[in-house]
Amino acid sequence: MAESNTINALLVAAQREAPAIDPLDAQILLAWVLVRSRAWLYAHARDPVDGTAAARFLALWRRRCEGEPYAYLVGEREFYGRSFRVTPAVLVPRADTECLLEAALDCWPAEASGTVVDAGTGSGALAVSFALERPQSKIIAIDLSAAALAVAQTNARNLGARVDFVRGSWFDAFAEASIDLLISNPPYLSSDDPHLTEGGLAFEPLEALVAGPAGLEDIEHLSREARRVLRPASWLLFEHGSSQGAAVREILINNGFIKIETRFDLEGRERISMAQKRALE
Repeated sequence: MAESNTINALLVAAQREAPAIDPLDAQILLAWVLVRSRAWLYAHARDPVDGTAAARFLALWRRRCEGEPYAYLVGEREFYGRSFRVTPAVLVPRADTECLLEAALDCWPAEASGTVVDAGTGSGALAVSFALERPQSKIIAIDLSAAALAVAQTNARNLGARVDFVRGSWFDAFAEASIDLLISNPPYLSSDDPHLTEGGLAFEPLEALVAGPAGLEDIEHLSREARRVLRPASWLLFEHGSSQGAAVREILINNGFIKIETRFDLEGRERISMAQKRALE
């Protein structure tokens, strides 16, 4: 086999093609194509690569060079220590959303058995992870997208999580005071946010990213409707933009919530807000 098809030569060629991209990306992608570890690649750098595998790697690498997220290329992403299937129909699960999951788990004792709703579930990473961490609870995941729900249902089945799925817009399917805990990673970008045309976001579903001209429209709707569907003294938690903390707290105050708190992401930015519905209204 030609020298150009050795492991080392393929990685060198990939880096030459896109010097601005972290070389680790190419190593991880080639390891995935070969169903090997990165450590194995180092130990077999001079080994030849089958022509079909080499062509597959190079085709995927070119897509990566165009900005397509790695998770879409390989069809999976790790979230909270578990592997989730992802497709372009759903957002790529991110570490910031793990902070939302941890905040929700802090609010919910292991023995609790009430109804927990994940509004706008996407890949189901939040709902499935919560169900596996708090198996005594009844978990309901909502999404307007049938394609997203199909991905989420696959993840629940693959990971053995008990989750009920509902297709619908936010809380239309829920009666007054029927939810004990509400979590959501809603759209929170403005329609003119420059990040929408940068990096991987350009490949992700726009309807899961953009809330409207201000970027706060879905959070306002979610906060308003949460008062109707939450039981007294129940909690609402959601993710938002790093510059939206003050505006989100004001929205929660205006909707009558108490014990309002904002938590930080792994980079120390305001990212998660949580609030409690009053016990008596």
